[in-house]
Amino acid sequence: MAIKLALNQFNGGEISPQLEGRYDWTKYNYCAKLCKNFIPTVEGNLKRRGGTHFITKVKERETFSLIVNILLPNDSTATPKLYINGEQVSVRNTTPPSQYFTPLNIIFSSDTLAFKSGDNVEIRIVCDGFRDKTDSIYIDNNVTKNYELSSQILADVTLTVTRANNNISFTLNGTTTNPYTTKSGERIVWTASYQGHNNSGEVYLYESKTMTLYLRDGVPYLADANMLNISTPSEGTIALAAGKYRVTMVGGGGGYYFLGNGVTPKWYNGGSGGFVDVELNLAAGEYSWQCGAKEHQTDNSILPSGGTSSFLKIGSTVIVQANNGQNAGGGSTTVNNSYVSQRYTVQNGNGGGAEGNFTGTSRYGDYGRGQQIHSYSLSGGIYTINYTDGSNGYLAIQFVAELEE
Repeated sequence: MAIKLALNQFNGGEISPQLEGRYDWTKYNYCAKLCKNFIPTVEGNLKRRGGTHFITKVKERETFSLIVNILLPNDSTATPKLYINGEQVSVRNTTPPSQYFTPLNIIFSSDTLAFKSGDNVEIRIVCDGFRDKTDSIYIDNNVTKNYELSSQILADVTLTVTRANNNISFTLNGTTTNPYTTKSGERIVWTASYQGHNNSGEVYLYESKTMTLYLRDGVPYLADANMLNISTPSEGTIALAAGKYRVTMVGGGGGYYFLGNGVTPKWYNGGSGGFVDVELNLAAGEYSWQCGAKEHQTDNSILPSGGTSSFLKIGSTVIVQANNGQNAGGGSTTVNNSYVSQRYTVQNGNGGGAEGNFTGTSRYGDYGRGQQIHSYSLSGGIYTINYTDGSNGYLAIQFVAELEE
């Protein structure tokens, strides 16, 4: 006579139909084929599932409308595509008749689309010749959305990479193409390696430019070819790695003036600032710099004062300095030879011309010339003095190469 043993524990839950008959499986003796309206406990017994009762009907979510308008330039012949939550939705040209005016935009509109309150809607617009536009909106009211595709795909721009050391290898967006051409505003990912040191980064290019791969402590990095390139009066500090740097600077120009006594007028062009263009061997450190200002008359003296100098210093030590032009005299130069690797040009500023000679003979003479800023008469009306500004200075610092061992 067959004996069926009663099961007295069910903490294994329901058993898969594929395991039926596997009485040799240890868990088989505390599982159930079907456990309906009961919940197994850890102890093995079963308890009745809690019940539910009807309260009220769920309120229907309110339906709202969505209309999408796409605006293109009035000379466009393209037809946009609209995608709502990944599905393409038809659009039609709804531009008003233009027999009395030229429309500002070509308008394409969707049909009225229905969504429930609380829905999230993903919008994507694609149109040949224009950048894709995406948006995400939350529906809680009737909505009309206007999207203006005014930014056409931008012009080609080119990144040219130079190397401070020819043994630096690099890629731009995974290629060795150099110069590398892409669209304005697009991302360029660069990688570089040098003697086992690797580095990477990204740049966004908005205009064609040249950048340089430098080495800092043997690690390559990409930076603007001109580390400083300034033509407005300013000052600051810059941290430089050890290396060779080309430094170009001009001091601020002096003002020009007219001095007349009613009989013999004299015209003076303000002197230009000094000019320095040298290659320097610089140790790692923080350097102070200044880009000189043009002369600016602030008092009632007869002669305008000179401008200010441009310089590069470490601490209180002057490395190079292009002094400012004076009233009619050119600015001098100061170069610390202990830092100089190569001299390109070092020239004092040209003196200001007299008797109507406003440009002088030097090609740097124009740095001392400017426009009139104000005029006034001294007491008694004997002298009339017209003051003008000279031109501002200039400063550029460019990395050239690592220092040789």
